[in-house]
Amino acid sequence: MPRVSFRDGRESIEVPSGARLPDVLGEIDYRGVFWGCCQGICGTCRFEPGRGAEHLPPPTAFERMLLTRVDAAPTERLACHIRVSCDLEIGPPAPR
Repeated sequence: MPRVSFRDGRESIEVPSGARLPDVLGEIDYRGVFWGCCQGICGTCRFEPGRGAEHLPPPTAFERMLLTRVDAAPTERLACHIRVSCDLEIGPPAPR
């Protein structure tokens, strides 16, 4: 099973392969990612992937459009569009 680790020093967790990242973060009450709709359409769930990001599928055209709309940094992703299939480090989005 993949592990999700956190830049804030929180203990890493093992998650089922294919788990939706928002579900994982909600279960542990992770506060480094802000939430809006939880349906992948509002663009508020930006996060900065770290180690393991190279194994994520590239953003879809829809995710890219949302990231552009919210003026996200080039390396940011939207949690609602991620299913965990590899070890992944996450952190909050870059401050603005």
